[in-house]
Amino acid sequence: MSTELVKPQSYSSDDFKSSEKYFRANRATARDYARARFSELLTETFGGDCRQQTAQRAAAALNVTERTVLYWLKGQSSPTLEHVIIVGTFCGIDKLVSRFTSGKDRQEIQNLFKT
Repeated sequence: MSTELVKPQSYSSDDFKSSEKYFRANRATARDYARARFSELLTETFGGDCRQQTAQRAAAALNVTERTVLYWLKGQSSPTLEHVIIVGTFCGIDKLVSRFTSGKDRQEIQNLFKT
């Protein structure tokens, strides 16, 4: 086994700028993906002929305002982990997991959240 010292890699400010842009873009992609899957899960779990009806049903069950649920349905805000878990208990955790993975393999999902 070699005990050779390895010289630390030096970084320029451009390296950090590009990695920061990658992190922001990837984080936004992951956020949008998660919001879209949660919106689908709400619609599937609480039904309704329109967003307003789904929002009414979900708001009553989750003890939040209809406006909050409408933001979730439109992908304009993210639910708390508590609300994700509560919806998961309504629809079954296996359905929750499958909705968020939607046919992607483990590596594809990890890449979405990779920083």
